[in-house]
Amino acid sequence: MIVASVAAKTLGNFLESQMHPKFNGDIGFIDRNGTIIYSSDQSFIGVDFFGNDFQSYMKSILKDREEGFNDIINRAMKSENGVQEFKFENSTTTIAYQAVNVPNRDESSTRIGTLFITVPHILSVEVISLIDTLILVNFSIILVIASISLIVAIMLLHWNKMLKENVSQKTTQLSESVGKLEQANEDLKTHDKLQREFINIAAHELRTPTQAISGNLDLIEIMHIPSIMQNTGHNENELRKEFQEILEDKEKLADFIRGLQSTY
Repeated sequence: MIVASVAAKTLGNFLESQMHPKFNGDIGFIDRNGTIIYSSDQSFIGVDFFGNDFQSYMKSILKDREEGFNDIINRAMKSENGVQEFKFENSTTTIAYQAVNVPNRDESSTRIGTLFITVPHILSVEVISLIDTLILVNFSIILVIASISLIVAIMLLHWNKMLKENVSQKTTQLSESVGKLEQANEDLKTHDKLQREFINIAAHELRTPTQAISGNLDLIEIMHIPSIMQNTGHNENELRKEFQEILEDKEKLADFIRGLQSTY
């Protein structure tokens, strides 16, 4: 019989070297009997996973969730490979497992253990609080924008109403002013018409006595009564004499009467 062995530290270094440097997870190896061959915590190496001591430890840290974790390990040790998720409080851990088989001479293989890779996905309370705060801030910003938009809309409606009222008032005043101007224009036309009529009538009325006066003066001049044109008291005797001559001369009196009648 030939027996070969590999140091646990050497195995662990080999497994760690196969992972990406930025990989955030743990690697473990459990043999087919449940003994921990490798773990990131060196104190667990060589411990029976299903033993009372380790199970007590599991119960203390998982707070009655160790049975679910043990079910995943049992399933992994009976399967070739797979992926399971284990949820605990605010964290979720993805557990990937792969059976490790050693080939035999008859082309069969013997399972020596199972390789485990665990990757935690922690959603801390601070992250949840931060997300809630971001949601609240976004909602507040939206609310503020909506409020400002509403205030601006109300102000615009109010200004629009005031503008319409001012335009309506000015339009009414303009219409009244136009009406007054039109009435004043009509009054001016009427006044102008009446003024022209008055001037025409006055001119006609003034022209009639003027013609009579002019005719009388011509008649007096024709009748050779020059004394009547003199406004002094020295020609009264001459004026009586001239009128007396007219009265005594029937022919002159008849001409004088015809001249007076022709002026009217």
